[in-house]
Amino acid sequence: MHSGYIKLWRKFIDTSFYKRSECVHLAIHLLLECNHEPNKFMFNGKEEVCDRGQTVTGLIKLSRETGISIRSLRTAIHSLTIVGFLTSKPTNRFRVISICRYDEYQAKPTSKPTNKRQSNDNQTTSQTISDSIIIDSADKNDKNDKNAKNTAPPFTPPQWIDPIAWRAFLDIRRRKGVADTTHALNLIIKELERLRGIGQKPKDILNQSIMSGWSGVFPLKGGAYSQHTLTADQRDREEMKKRGL
Repeated sequence: MHSGYIKLWRKFIDTSFYKRSECVHLAIHLLLECNHEPNKFMFNGKEEVCDRGQTVTGLIKLSRETGISIRSLRTAIHSLTIVGFLTSKPTNRFRVISICRYDEYQAKPTSKPTNKRQSNDNQTTSQTISDSIIIDSADKNDKNDKNAKNTAPPFTPPQWIDPIAWRAFLDIRRRKGVADTTHALNLIIKELERLRGIGQKPKDILNQSIMSGWSGVFPLKGGAYSQHTLTADQRDREEMKKRGL
């Protein structure tokens, strides 16, 4: 039933969930189960499409295939969603799991596969869907296959930056259509380092941008931290306002 192979970067070891064995087990299992090409299937008499990088499955089926309990599966899926490995969005009929940045890590070969290879690699998803399933319909990378194959390794932020907050911040930028070039990310790191030097926490700054839907980073609003960013005249005016002068 299963044939072919997937690409697994050594960078996988540096992920924030690598020491959580059930998350690693589930992540690799989903990479193996995802379609490498769009696939159509029938559900309740209607044709559905499962895109490249997606798989239609259920918690009971995942538990049977991986040996992980349903409760632990829910926790692992939630954790992988937070760090940006996958995204989910339920429907009233079924759920689909999608791998974020699938095209970047699983670039297609330049040579055209034979019909036999295609038929072996296409994964069948036309089975009955009867249990609770997890989904994703967001964040699909439409990069050219040739460019995806030559993509450089992901940008690695300094260790003093919280990895979960960083991934969530990058997810906001991708949703807004902002390019994560190395130069742009280096400028963001430089600004975080500057704000860190005046006592502001990078994690709080990133969370502020995430909650506000910003693609950049800015000094924290309100509280004692904001006083670091004011000039002497501005601080005097603020103090006069507080005193009612």
